Amino acid sequence: MCERAGGFYIPNSEVKPHDPALLPATNEIVQELTGLLRVIALVGADHEITAPGARDIRARWEDLKSVTEAFVHAAEGGRFSAPGARNDE
Repeated sequence: MCERAGGFYIPNSEVKPHDPALLPATNEIVQELTGLLRVIALVGADHEITAPGARDIRARWEDLKSVTEAFVHAAEGGRFSAPGARNDE
């Protein structure tokens, strides 16, 4: 089905524990993205990505997806709302 729609299937990542505060949770996503970009730059520095390099990229990508999924779950669950604030808008 995914292929017919022009895409491919990606299973959901494991949701890892996260900081319940908005700013630290946001910073965690930025740090994971930075880590992914750093790995991509390192393994591709010679204009080639080997199988071990691809595995390193995949591992960092999975970490980023997991942290981001935890953030989205927390946001959907209203865990970043101010005390007493409504979260149904």
